[in-house]
Amino acid sequence: MNKRDLKKITKKVLEHWEDNVETASDGFFIKRDPSSCSYCENFRKADSSFMMCCSGCPVFEDTGLNGCLNTPYKDTKTGFESILATTWMEYLYLLNVAYSQELI
Repeated sequence: MNKRDLKKITKKVLEHWEDNVETASDGFFIKRDPSSCSYCENFRKADSSFMMCCSGCPVFEDTGLNGCLNTPYKDTKTGFESILATTWMEYLYLLNVAYSQELI
């Protein structure tokens, strides 16, 4: 994947989580499933054993784990948690800054 496409995908991911933080602060459920994540849409695949594989996703590249394991994302599962959604979004921003440096 080229840098330009990755930047577009990352922009969509960040915009989605900005919306989620706003939605959560208003007391509504957030969208947090793989079908609402541009990273998952572009990088999440099933391997030959039908296990999820996220190779190439910036979150996977950071953690080495599939499914956003060992990240603040897993803490957003209650749906209402604006603080946890904010924490995940902050993680994504920091990851984007670090990953962007590698792409230069």
